[in-house]
Amino acid sequence: MALGKRINPFLRINNDTGFGVNASSYGGRFINKDGSFNLKKEGLPVWQRFSIFHTLLNIPRWKFIAVIILSFIIINLTFTFIYLFVGVDQITGIIATNKWQLFKEVYFFSTQTFSTVGYGRVNPIGGEDNHNLTNVEVKVNLSLLEEENGKMIYKFYDLPLERSRVDSLSMNFTVVHPIDENSPLQGFAQEDMQAADVEVYVLVRGFDDVYSTTVLQRTSYTYDEIKFNVKFVQMYRESEDRMTTILELHKLNEFRVLG
Repeated sequence: MALGKRINPFLRINNDTGFGVNASSYGGRFINKDGSFNLKKEGLPVWQRFSIFHTLLNIPRWKFIAVIILSFIIINLTFTFIYLFVGVDQITGIIATNKWQLFKEVYFFSTQTFSTVGYGRVNPIGGEDNHNLTNVEVKVNLSLLEEENGKMIYKFYDLPLERSRVDSLSMNFTVVHPIDENSPLQGFAQEDMQAADVEVYVLVRGFDDVYSTTVLQRTSYTYDEIKFNVKFVQMYRESEDRMTTILELHKLNEFRVLG
């Protein structure tokens, strides 16, 4: 139906809206209430018309969150069944005693791998062994509770090390602090360490050739975790064919009492 009312012919017309002027070719409104165009496209195959990225941008927020959570669960379930099918011989740290516990631990391993947060107790045997560190630096600090001007305060000391840097950490590295006249621990017995609330802070930093970036690890040892009159056991041995050095990782924290 033509408009009966006359429009001022001198009004400025905007022809740059992007909409056509052929009224017979339009159906319904131009723009929907949600701001989208009232337009349906045809003529392209389904795989060319559908865009996951565009769809996720336009769906409601709750649907987007649901899709992300559901996708995360499905992907990790898929990999969990794959790991269980091929076997878990190359995954260490599993302590499951039944099938349900094994399923949960393998699913947890899959989520760790998928999210790249790093491995904990459950980790791949081969992947763990292939990480080598270069330009490794170790820094050790000591905190002591001391009395000063009638007040108990903490003081912090850098502990000098026999070797604070190694070019390549392919084997084990025992960090040694000589307790001599330059050490704040000279003359300390176990009860002295307890009275001073001793804590040793250790920072290890190096370049990981798998991640191609610098990685670091921090830890500390309190006075009650320090062992006296002991020595770490040797962690490596020669292979039976004398062609390879075997690094025994299960001996990482093993020590023996000195006679």
